[in-house]
Amino acid sequence: MSLKIEGEVKVDSEPVVAAWSDKLFVGCEDGSIKVFIHNWDTVVSIPPDDLGIFHSYHPKEKYKIIETKISDGDIKGATQLMFSNDSVAPDTPETLQGLQSKHPPQPPSAQLPDAPASDSAPLQVLGTDVYGAIMSFRCGSTGGLDGLSPQHLKDLLASTGQAGETLLSNLTALINLMLAGKVNTLIAPLMYGARLCALNKKDGGIRPIAVGSTLRRIASKVCCRQILPKLSTYLQPLQLGFGSKGGCEAAVHALRTYIEHDGGEVVLKVDIKNAFNSIDRGTFLTEIKELTPEIYPYLWQCYSSPSNLIYNSNLIHSEVGCQQGDPLGPAIFSLAIHKTISSLKSKLNMWYLDDGTLGGESDTVLDDLRTLTDNMREIGLELNSSKCEIFIPSHISEARKSIIIQRFNSLAPNIKILDETSLRLLGAPIHEQSINNFISEKINSFTNKIPHLLKISKHMAFQIIRYSLFVPNFTYILRCSPIFKNKTILSDIDNLIQNSLSKILNLPFRDRDWLQASLPIRFGGIGVRKVSDVALPAFLSSTHSTLALYNKIIHPSLGVSEVSCCGEAKEAWQSICPGEALPENPHSQRLWDEPKCLSTGRHLLETSPNNTERARLLATAERESGLWLHALPSPNVGTFLDDRSFQTAIGLRLGMKIVQPHHCPCGAEVSQLGHHGLSCRRSAGRLSRHAALNDILRRALVSVNTPAVLEPAGVIRDDGKRPDGMSLIPWAHGRPLVWDATCVDTLAASHVPHTSRAAGAAAGTAENLKREKYRSLDSTYLFLPFGVETMGPWGPDAKSLVKEISSRLADVSGDKRAGAYLRQRLSLAIQRGNVASSFDGSLTPAASWAAHAVQPFALAAGGGRVYSASNDGGVRVWADDGSKVTELAIAGPDVGTLRIFGGDLYAGDEGGNVLIYNNNEEKARYNLLEEVKDIGLSGPFLFTVRDLDVIVTEIKPEESKTRFTTRHTMEGRAPLRVAGAALLAMARGGTALQLLDASVDTRFKKLHEVKVSDMIVTSLDVSGDFAWTAGWDGHVRRWRIAGDQLTPAGELNLGACVNALVATAPGEAYAVMTGGRIVRVKAD
Repeated sequence: MSLKIEGEVKVDSEPVVAAWSDKLFVGCEDGSIKVFIHNWDTVVSIPPDDLGIFHSYHPKEKYKIIETKISDGDIKGATQLMFSNDSVAPDTPETLQGLQSKHPPQPPSAQLPDAPASDSAPLQVLGTDVYGAIMSFRCGSTGGLDGLSPQHLKDLLASTGQAGETLLSNLTALINLMLAGKVNTLIAPLMYGARLCALNKKDGGIRPIAVGSTLRRIASKVCCRQILPKLSTYLQPLQLGFGSKGGCEAAVHALRTYIEHDGGEVVLKVDIKNAFNSIDRGTFLTEIKELTPEIYPYLWQCYSSPSNLIYNSNLIHSEVGCQQGDPLGPAIFSLAIHKTISSLKSKLNMWYLDDGTLGGESDTVLDDLRTLTDNMREIGLELNSSKCEIFIPSHISEARKSIIIQRFNSLAPNIKILDETSLRLLGAPIHEQSINNFISEKINSFTNKIPHLLKISKHMAFQIIRYSLFVPNFTYILRCSPIFKNKTILSDIDNLIQNSLSKILNLPFRDRDWLQASLPIRFGGIGVRKVSDVALPAFLSSTHSTLALYNKIIHPSLGVSEVSCCGEAKEAWQSICPGEALPENPHSQRLWDEPKCLSTGRHLLETSPNNTERARLLATAERESGLWLHALPSPNVGTFLDDRSFQTAIGLRLGMKIVQPHHCPCGAEVSQLGHHGLSCRRSAGRLSRHAALNDILRRALVSVNTPAVLEPAGVIRDDGKRPDGMSLIPWAHGRPLVWDATCVDTLAASHVPHTSRAAGAAAGTAENLKREKYRSLDSTYLFLPFGVETMGPWGPDAKSLVKEISSRLADVSGDKRAGAYLRQRLSLAIQRGNVASSFDGSLTPAASWAAHAVQPFALAAGGGRVYSASNDGGVRVWADDGSKVTELAIAGPDVGTLRIFGGDLYAGDEGGNVLIYNNNEEKARYNLLEEVKDIGLSGPFLFTVRDLDVIVTEIKPEESKTRFTTRHTMEGRAPLRVAGAALLAMARGGTALQLLDASVDTRFKKLHEVKVSDMIVTSLDVSGDFAWTAGWDGHVRRWRIAGDQLTPAGELNLGACVNALVATAPGEAYAVMTGGRIVRVKAD
C-alpha cells in the first residue's frame, strides 16, 4: 500500500521546519515563524512494516502475496491463489512416486522416425516474431530451471533503445538455432526440461505442474503461430482444441442443437488416462514430419531424447508424451490422435484435445468406443472408463435405456450415467434443467469467495471483481448457454454482485447508483456489469461468431443451420431494444450490448432530479473521466489508491453519500454527497492536485527527450504571474511549449448551467480564460492551457497536448501503451485531489510571529522552546506562543544547522564552529575549521558533515570546552542522523543511504547501504526504529532500521521536490515542498 495526502497547508516559498509535542514550527520566507496544529483524526496512513513500492512478505502471508501479484499485473494469478482449493503436496516418497507414475518410462517397443535430413529447411523467424511471442506471456509467468522469466525479457526489451534491439537480434539468432535443432546435446535435456511441483487433487492423487524454460517456450510459441493456419484446416471439425477460435462454444452449441433435434440414442463423453504424459512420441513426431516438416528439426531434438524434470532435489526423466510446459503440446497431441478419431463413424464426433464427445445410434457409438479402446492403446493411451459418461435422451424408452446402459457398461465398466439435470460439456450446462443446478453452485461459490476479498485493499479487490469474478468468471457460460431465459436466476446473481460490491466498498448502493455502476466505464459506470445485462449480448455474439465452425460440426442429416435458442434470443433482444437494427457485425458482443447501455444512460439523464446530477452523469460518460478505473493498482508506479481514497472516488463518480453533513471551515454547509470541497477555496486537495498534474506533465516531456521546468523564471504574464511549466527546447513550430494547468469543479454552481448541457464545458471555458491571460506570450512561445474538471473531463487543449505527448512516448519507448499509462496517471491525480478536497484535513494556524528580517536558515524545537537562526544575528530563543525568551551569542559566521541532543542545543555555522548551549548559556565551542552542514551526536562522538565527508570527533565538554580529537573520516554527505547505536548518512552520490555502526571499536563499520532514490535526497530524519528520506524526486520513503539492515516501510509521491522533513514519531512526519506546501504523513 502507498501513502495518501489528507492534510496540507501552503506557506511562503521553501520554508524550514521543526516540530515539538503536537506543534509544527515553520520558518517562512518573510522571516516569520508560524505554528500549526493538525485537526484531523485520521491522517496520511500507511500500514506498518510492509509498504510502498517494495514488497517484503513471508511466503505464508497469502493475502500480501495476492496484493503483490495484482500490483505486478498478474490479476489472473492473484485470483487463482485467492480462491483455489489446490494445495501443494508434501515432499514425501509417496508424492515422488506419484510424480514418477505420471511420467512413465519409454516402452521397449517404441520407435521414433529418422532424424531430420542434413539438408532439411527448418523454420526461421524474424525479430518481430520473437518479440510478439515474448509479449504474449501473461504477467506473472515464471521461469524454468534457468530462472529466466518472461518478465525479465519484457523489461530488457522495453525502452532500452539500441541495447534492446541488440538483445532481440541475439535472441532471434538463438531461437533460430533451436528451431534448426542445433542446441548442444549436453544442455538439451535441461533446455527442454522443466521445474516440477505437485498439487493434491480433490479426488486424491497428484497433479504435476511443470514450468519449462522461457527460451524453449518462446521457440514453441513462434512455431504455434506459423503452423496454426495449416493445422486449423486439417484438424477441423473433429478436433477443436487447437487452431479453432471459439471451439468450446461451438461444441456446446452443437451438442445442444443435436440433442434438441433428436440426433440419436446416445451421447458418449470419453476420458483418457494421463493423456498428454502418455502419448507415444513416435506417433506425433511422424505426423509432424509429414504435415509440418518445417518444425520437425526442432521437435525431433526436443522429443527424441529424455528431458529432465526437477522436483526439489529429485530428477525425473520425461521419456513419453508431450513435455509439460511446452506450448506446442496441444498441437502435437491433436495430431497424434487425429487419424484415430477420424476413423470413427458416429454422427456427432467432436474433440477438445483429450475430451471426446460422440453421438448417434447406440450401436454406432458402441462400435466407436471399441475402436477407440483398441486404437488408443496402439499410440500409448488408455481410456478411463470410470470417468467416461453416457447420456440417453428422455424420449428413449426405459427398456431401451436399460439395454444401452448394460452394453456400454460391459465395455466401459462403471461408466457414469447422466440425465438432463447433470449433462454438461466442457464445463457448460446443456439443458435448461441443468442450468438451474449450475447457477446455484456458482452462487454458492461466489458467496464463499467474498470474505477473501475483504482481506485485501478495496482497490485491488475491485480489480479482481472487475476482471476475474462474477461476469468475467461467467462469460464463457453466458456465451454457451441460454441463461438469459431465466430472469429469476439472473436477478439473484445481480443482487449478489450488488451486495458484495456494497460490502467491499462500504458504500450504500441505491437502485439508481447500481444502475449507473453496472454500466461499462465508457458509459459512466464502473465496469462491474450485471449478469442480466450481459447474458443476452454474450449468447447472441457467441451463436453468430461460431456459426461457421458450428455448421462444420453439426451433421447434415439433422437439417439444422441455426444454433438452438438463437432465434429466441434475437426476439428477446429486439423486445429490449425496440426499433434498433441488428448489428452490422453480429460477431461483436459490444455491438449487441451498446444499445441497452445507451438506453440506460439516457434513462438516467432523463430522470435526473436536478442539473447538478445531470452534469455529473454527462461528465462521467466522458472517456477521460474513467481512465483511472483502468489503471493497474500498483504502488510500484503510483497508481494505487488506499481504501478511503478509492471508496471516496467511487462514491463521487456515482453520486453516492460519502460524508456526514457538516460545516466547512469556510462556513458553508457540506452535504452527504461531499461536493462542496471540490470547489471550496480552502479545500486541502487543490494544491496537491495542481502540483501532481504539472509534475506528471513535466516528467512525460522529459521522457520524450524534451527537458522542462516548472514555474519558469523570466516567463511572466501581464500581472506578473508565471505559467506552470515550460519546455527548455522547441516543442513545435520552433517555439518552446509553455503550459498552465487548471482544474475546475464540474459541479460548482457557476458551472452547472453549462456542464449540465455539455460535458467538459467548464474545462473548455477555463482553457479559453487561460489563453486570454497568456496572450502576450503567443509571439515567442507555444502556449497551451491544460484544463480539466473534478468529475474527469478534459478540455480540448488538454486532450490535444496529451495526444501529442502520447504519440511521442510510443515512438521513444516502443510501447504503444505508454500514452494510456500517461492518461491514467493524470486521471488518478484528479481523483486524489478530489478525495483530499472532500474531507477537512487542513493544518490549523495556532500562532505566528516575526522572528527575523529574512527567512530562517535553521530551526529546532524542544522542551517548550523554539530556536531559530538566520543571517541577521545570533540564535534566537522563543516560547512556542511566539514570545521572545533570549538571544544566544554566536561565533560570527551564519548558523546553518540547529539540533537538540539531551536537552542541549548544538549549533553549526559556516566557519566550522560547533557551539553547545545549555539553559541558554554557552557550554562549549569547538572549531572544526570547515563549514558544518549537519550534526549528529552519540556521546562522546560528534558526527559532522563537511563537504563530502563525515567526520567523527570525540568531545568531552565536561573536561574541555574547546579541545577535541578527530577519530575517523569517511565518505558521506548531508543529511546525517544518529539512530541509537547506528549512524545514518547519505553516500556521496546523494541517492544511497548508508547505515553505519556508531562505534569506534568497529571503526564505524558500514553495515548496509541501500539506494533510496534515483535523485538527490535532501532530507533525512529518524524517530524510533524508522528513518524517513525525501528529496528532489518528490517521494517520501520510510525505512525500518532492523539490526544491520534497512528495509523499506512505505512510500508516497508528493509530486514536488521535498526541501525539508521532520519525523515527529516513528510513524509520523511532516514534509515541506518547493512552493511552501506542507504535508503531514502518518503510519498506522
